[in-house]
Amino acid sequence: MNIKLFSILFCIGAGLLLPRYSCAWNDTTHILVAQIAKQNLNSGVMNKIVNQAEDIDGEFPPPFDFETSACWANDISRSGLKALDAWHEKLIPYDPSGIVTEEKRKNLLVAFEKNSVSFALTEAMRTLKNPKSGPWEKNFMLRILLNCIGDIHHPLHCVTLYSHEFPHGDDGGRHFKINGRIEKSLREFWDNLSGNYVRGLYHDQTYEEMVEMELTLEKIVTDYPPNSFDKKIGETFDDWAEESHQLAIRFAYQGISPGDNPSKEYVARARMITYRQIASAGYRLADILNEVFVD
Repeated sequence: MNIKLFSILFCIGAGLLLPRYSCAWNDTTHILVAQIAKQNLNSGVMNKIVNQAEDIDGEFPPPFDFETSACWANDISRSGLKALDAWHEKLIPYDPSGIVTEEKRKNLLVAFEKNSVSFALTEAMRTLKNPKSGPWEKNFMLRILLNCIGDIHHPLHCVTLYSHEFPHGDDGGRHFKINGRIEKSLREFWDNLSGNYVRGLYHDQTYEEMVEMELTLEKIVTDYPPNSFDKKIGETFDDWAEESHQLAIRFAYQGISPGDNPSKEYVARARMITYRQIASAGYRLADILNEVFVD
């Protein structure tokens, strides 16, 4: 079987296990993560990345743009390919009311082992480091890596709230409705905290969007420089997902109830958490790329 066809069929089969995905960090956040990573790449690494991202049958055509390639996995979802949507999140149960059975929780966690954002990142690293992987597979998984690093740092990508209002889970905040804002759900609210620019496949960034993004980037790297984060030896992608899960418990679900209009205090706190997670994602992405594309 053609290896590219096999890869597509594998992705579709895996995605059908946990099929739904409607909201994610928007393109602003993914571009900001990539910009921070780019600033922290070792000398020569970007040239190696560009060389890797060669034209593959016109499907990954040049010129390769590092920042907007971080949006590619969202582009294909918006264009109708939903099979990979489960790769953008890991909805670990948050069950303060104790309504989830131990068996259900166990089954959910088992499913995540081969169909979640931490699984996608693990597979991306395995493919990019494997000398036997072909250029199409490496190009594909490079774009998955660029996108999913941002997603695993989204608190609501790593949690689903079980409660009397949400006996089947709030689906990462998608069912947690809010009022008084353009965003209609808690998930959508967190998605837009860094700005609501959506690149899309055929949309060029306006001058105003570019200026706003540059100002946001400057604030993030000023407030959260690399030395403000402790690097832990042996951290895994599952550890990063758990970190985001705990942030959701401590901040996303505190000080707000279904139907509320988020208070100014809640908005300010949520934006602070978002900016810190963007910085963390950017520095971690740089570390990964420096490792993968080392001499």
